[in-house]
Amino acid sequence: MIPRIAIALGGAQTSTFRQALRDGLKTEGLGLDKVIGYVKGAYQPNDNQLVGFLRLYEIAYDGMNDRAIWGEVISEIIQELRSPGRLLSPLPKGFQFNSETQAIWRLVERKISPTPGVIRPRDDFGGAGFPFLTETFLDLGISSSEHGWVSHMTQDLVVNEALRRAGESIRVADFRAMMWTIGSPVKQPGNVPILLWNALYDSQGGRLTEPETVIVVLRKAIGPGVQ
Repeated sequence: MIPRIAIALGGAQTSTFRQALRDGLKTEGLGLDKVIGYVKGAYQPNDNQLVGFLRLYEIAYDGMNDRAIWGEVISEIIQELRSPGRLLSPLPKGFQFNSETQAIWRLVERKISPTPGVIRPRDDFGGAGFPFLTETFLDLGISSSEHGWVSHMTQDLVVNEALRRAGESIRVADFRAMMWTIGSPVKQPGNVPILLWNALYDSQGGRLTEPETVIVVLRKAIGPGVQ
């Protein structure tokens, strides 16, 4: 791993899925063990769809907390920045995108989808189910630069690589859609699909599952201009 990438990743906290369950790692005040417990309680123990989803969720969670996978993805972004290819689909109009953002967009086009998604200001992120219905997306609807336009996009690159390494052929957008499919029938303790999303993509506490941590890591490893 490139030394500056290792240094950038060094300050981020990580936990495996099983560690997070054991420790009751909290998102929005609710432990992941409780969230998964509510999900399991809504299905028969050997429900094939549930078993398959939980396997994929564990792979994704462990991947999101794997510094080696992060190091590989960030190295690929740096390579894309140094040897830029052409855009397969246009970036959204009305915004100024620098070379770092364009490099991440191109990498997503090449590795995940030729038509990345965009979430815009005033979009109802959770209520409209955007994280479950949208291709790997540029998050332009954020309220501060500390969250980062490209944080979730980069997280998807990491999850995509984790699934690939595990031999899973599911598309990362289809995996996120499963959070909606599996979580929607669960009536407690609230919006379960969003709780599953937050634990993996939008958590707190200096972790690589937190966008505010991701953007700090990217700016240290790639450059301060990462949007």
